[in-house]
Amino acid sequence: MKAEFSEFSYGFALAFEIMNVLYPTASGAPFFPSLQREASLGYDINFTAAGWPLFLQFKLADYMTRRAKYSRLYNGPFYRVAVHRRKDSDQHNLLKSLATREPEVYYVAPAFRRQRDFNRLFVNDEVFTNTVFIPLDVLPLLTDDDQHYITFDASSIPTGIRWHSDEDEYFQHPITGKEWLEHLRRLMAQPRDLGLQFLYKLRDTLVQIIKDHTLQPELLNEVVPTTQVDELSSLIREVRNLLATYFGVVLIFLRPPNQT
Repeated sequence: MKAEFSEFSYGFALAFEIMNVLYPTASGAPFFPSLQREASLGYDINFTAAGWPLFLQFKLADYMTRRAKYSRLYNGPFYRVAVHRRKDSDQHNLLKSLATREPEVYYVAPAFRRQRDFNRLFVNDEVFTNTVFIPLDVLPLLTDDDQHYITFDASSIPTGIRWHSDEDEYFQHPITGKEWLEHLRRLMAQPRDLGLQFLYKLRDTLVQIIKDHTLQPELLNEVVPTTQVDELSSLIREVRNLLATYFGVVLIFLRPPNQT
């Protein structure tokens, strides 16, 4: 059974709640240079930041019953997340490559499907704790064009996921929102430099990954940026476009609470 809400609605709610959970006393939105204000305030020269980048691909999960494929692996209903087929999109392998360079790359999926549950969880700030965070670095590469799935238990808080290919694989990993929140708080205690050099390096890394996964990289020159940009606004726009177009992810910058 399909989710009764959209992927966009779920992604917005989760991102909103991540901010609320991590920064409950924030008096305003987290600082990040706007595309309109950089020229007048000189952010191109002075922009510095510290924290951690999160790369999230929001995915909806289908609610499966006992009669469904893979039900023999579960004692009751379970959730199933479809991974893009390689012949349709190389997003999974692109994300795998990104995860070798950036550790916080995830598929995120709700462990609920009804609109009324979504409404209740959102009002109570519990979307986060009813979400599973699946790190790309524990998943295999796609080596064929078959349909692959990720499944997890729906009867209790899941402690692991299953990857379904020719041979099912089980990964026991703390993937619920509560454990992930503690992981994020540990990260925030050791923030990374997220200034201009990080953004330039990230842009170049994304371009290289895309070219490495393309049989005819010369055809990408008109789509993928190949020159150095001079303005922060252009750099941010390029990074966002690359991530959205080729990787299907949203980039969230977490900042230490004293920098929000």
